[in-house]
Amino acid sequence: MRENDLLIMIENQHAALELNRPTVLNALSLNMMQGLRHILKTFEERRSVDFVMIDGAGDRAFCAGGDVKKVTQISRDIAKDYFEAEYTLNLEMSRHKIPAIAWMDGIVMGGGAGIAFPCQFRVVSERALFAMPEVKIGFFPDVGGTYYMQKWPGDLGLFVALTGMHIHSPVDMMYLGLATHYIPLDRTEECRDFLKKTYIFRDDLEQVLNDFSVSSMDLEHDPGPLQQYQDIISDILRDPDTHELRSFDDIAWIITNHSHPYIQKHVAPNFQKAAPSSLYFTYQYYTQNLGKSLEEILRRDLASALYFLDRTDFREGVRAALVTKASAKWSPLNREDIDQFLMSLDERKDRA
Repeated sequence: MRENDLLIMIENQHAALELNRPTVLNALSLNMMQGLRHILKTFEERRSVDFVMIDGAGDRAFCAGGDVKKVTQISRDIAKDYFEAEYTLNLEMSRHKIPAIAWMDGIVMGGGAGIAFPCQFRVVSERALFAMPEVKIGFFPDVGGTYYMQKWPGDLGLFVALTGMHIHSPVDMMYLGLATHYIPLDRTEECRDFLKKTYIFRDDLEQVLNDFSVSSMDLEHDPGPLQQYQDIISDILRDPDTHELRSFDDIAWIITNHSHPYIQKHVAPNFQKAAPSSLYFTYQYYTQNLGKSLEEILRRDLASALYFLDRTDFREGVRAALVTKASAKWSPLNREDIDQFLMSLDERKDRA
């Protein structure tokens, strides 16, 4: 591992792990993920700590995702190793028995969400910004995201996955179940210091976080936009008479032509800039993953990541977003190709 990419401190029977690549918003490198796997596995086997805290260096990001710029510049075999390491880490973290706290302060996107999702406690402040923005770079919501997001109220998981929208409201993050605790910035450092300097039994950890958090009663008085506009979002995704999920084409038309100011300002522009292939793929993939286990979805994520690596939109999307900062030139939507691939995912399972 490049020196100091992952900082580790053990004190008072707890471990503090810091993702330390602040110049790239703590984007996950292959070596960083391998280091996380190794240290977390060691903690599990030796039972040497009572809980783990995971944080991002600096004040801008917990983790902005995988290092997609590098992934699109390396060979397919090395990129496959990268995704295998990432999704294996996601699965292993979901099975760990030692409680983990993800300090979701600042930007939490893509691969960063994959680190936070399986943590028992996910703490946000008013500085938190969450997104699964993959459709905007010609990719798809991976890291097991469709497993966790399908548990959100209503169809908000599908809506966030399709639109790649940014969630700024910690109240919305609590409502979704994305966050377990909302601790304002003026109490965050006090809470962290208390956890670091005090010997806390594992069973008392949740109560400590509760003591520093904004109460659920206070949250009810100030709903975030996703909660506030949930009925509008529901009508976009489902027929209000039959309650059946609308087709992809119907949802796309409604979002693009919606008259509500919130949809016009915060949703439609993102949707219109996304890769058509990623949008169609995400709709089909999300709905097909409903009810599947995390392990099965991560297996499908790996095959899907390699599928996108073999097509031009992913590299074009990363180039436009991170290199040229210009509008991406997407390839035409090929529904038949996507449908055949998604069908092959189930065929591969049947042959396994």
